Amino acid sequence: MQGSSFAHLRAQISTLEQGPFERHERCVSSSFPEVDAWLPRAGFVLGSFVELLQETVGVGAYSIALKWARQAAVPKPAWAVVDGEASFNPAVANTYGWDLQKLILVRAAHEDAGWSFTQLLRSKDIGACFWASNSMDNMVFRRLQLAAERGEGLGFVIRPMSALRKPCWGSLRIQVMACGPKKVRLRVLHARAQPNATQAEIEVDA
Repeated sequence: MQGSSFAHLRAQISTLEQGPFERHERCVSSSFPEVDAWLPRAGFVLGSFVELLQETVGVGAYSIALKWARQAAVPKPAWAVVDGEASFNPAVANTYGWDLQKLILVRAAHEDAGWSFTQLLRSKDIGACFWASNSMDNMVFRRLQLAAERGEGLGFVIRPMSALRKPCWGSLRIQVMACGPKKVRLRVLHARAQPNATQAEIEVDA
């Protein structure tokens, strides 16, 4: 009886593996036509998170994330920030059109920040999530990918360039570099399932 059950299970798994697997992606605009034209999928995939690797703190990566994620919060206005390193300024977000009444702000200790961001990213009621982190282990990153897929919102994780040596679980990894007064250069370092999109560059206002 047990052998028969295992054989049946193997047959089912084999059938599933041979069949086509499709994940219908939904994208949202960055709100900037020149950025959409540059992005590999002409926008950001909902149900994913994006890594922004900044060369120096204050180069403008957080501001860019806040500008780009606005459309993700249109269908789900609630948004969240995990501020484990006291780097978030709500007044700046307000100038970019974010409703502070809809903000969930978590002042988490360093050891709790990853868990907090994962829970927020998993929520189907939150349109966009943000987190700046100087360090994170790979297991946390894998959980973020699964949480984003479940929540179907959009996440942004701002990290230092030292994270370049770590695996990327995000749908995109973008390098943010200063290139002049109030200007930054952006380079695609990783685009899931689109290796030909890497190294593409653009200059934008910080």
